[in-house]
Amino acid sequence: VFVGLGLFAMHMQAVLQRDLTGLVGTQLAAQVDYVVAEMDEEFELRIRLLQEIASAITPTMLADPIQLQRLLDQRAPSIAMFPDGMVATDKDGRVFAQHPSDDPAFRQGNLVDRGYFRKLMAENRPQIGPPTLGRFFGKPIVVFAVPLRDQYGAAAGMLAGPAVLSDVDLFGRFEQVKLGQSGKILVMSTRDNLMVATTSKDKARIMKALPPRGANPLLDRRRDEGFEGAGVTVD
Repeated sequence: VFVGLGLFAMHMQAVLQRDLTGLVGTQLAAQVDYVVAEMDEEFELRIRLLQEIASAITPTMLADPIQLQRLLDQRAPSIAMFPDGMVATDKDGRVFAQHPSDDPAFRQGNLVDRGYFRKLMAENRPQIGPPTLGRFFGKPIVVFAVPLRDQYGAAAGMLAGPAVLSDVDLFGRFEQVKLGQSGKILVMSTRDNLMVATTSKDKARIMKALPPRGANPLLDRRRDEGFEGAGVTVD
């Protein structure tokens, strides 16, 4: 009898644990979907703002840095989404206008080696760069960029604005999230093999490489299978 009760208790414990894991997973998935939808909107807003400004940059302005600089300065009140400024480049990636105009960080800059610049010029469409340590700022950023087009509609340059990862409208929203007494959030980019955001107590891990294959089976499933469901793992 005792053996039977013990087996029954073990079975019930496994069932309850499975049900609890499923419930927590469902709740977390709903929270993630909500946050992702909000962040998608923030990303789209930044791209639309850059496109609006780019549409006002005529082919004549592309040959006249002073005129283009004047336009960027006039649009300053509307670029609050890019508090660290924005840059305009020519087709070779050279920065020839920027806001703020007196920011020495941008001066004589060149972005031709950036993957998002090369892809933008090749595909003639907006790009969002990978998380990276900003060349001009020394802070973890993501870059939003749209083409500047010539009279034939071909990409003749780029208008780009960086956003720091810790922006509260972007990944900074995760820093103050609390999950129970000891829970935390880690946002990873498997494409870039980077830790993108964490709760505040793990900020030192931002922009660090992800664990190697074999260290985290759940992460490996995401890498190899594109798995997006809930699961249990050990950090």
